[in-house]
Amino acid sequence: MNKLIKKLTMFALAFIIMGGAFAISAENSEAFAATNKARVYAELKASGYSKATAAGIMANIKHESNYNPNAGRGAYGLIQWTGSRKSALKRYAKSKKLSYKSVKAQIGYMNKELKSGYKGLYKHLKTVKNNKSGAYKAAHKFCYDFERPANKSSRSKKRGNTAKKIYSKLA
Repeated sequence: MNKLIKKLTMFALAFIIMGGAFAISAENSEAFAATNKARVYAELKASGYSKATAAGIMANIKHESNYNPNAGRGAYGLIQWTGSRKSALKRYAKSKKLSYKSVKAQIGYMNKELKSGYKGLYKHLKTVKNNKSGAYKAAHKFCYDFERPANKSSRSKKRGNTAKKIYSKLA
């Protein structure tokens, strides 16, 4: 009997580790997003971003992945990295002894990308005014220059408006 229980426990743990038990139902998706939203905000603040800049980045993350660090099939994570950027995220996380699936690793890698390949954007994010207007500007520029989605002009505006709402709710 003990062997059967051990085998079932190991199977359940393997299932959990592989992510199968973390499928998000409609009932708990809001709680999942809220928990990760808090983690994202904490990591952004720990990275030295103002409330306005954090709100701007968070607006983009909300639209990209709804704060789910495991979102996506081809594109992956909070930011929806693809191709070589996704591979670089995994290498970065490994070098920091973190899971690439973690909020901490993904925000850390985003910072690395901003500081090395998007220096103008990084400077802009560090200098926006800490108010709703600054949150809008941070979200708009982050979307336009970093995320670069299809229809980036209209999506940048939408994310800017989302950032103003997020800014109002942050501590």
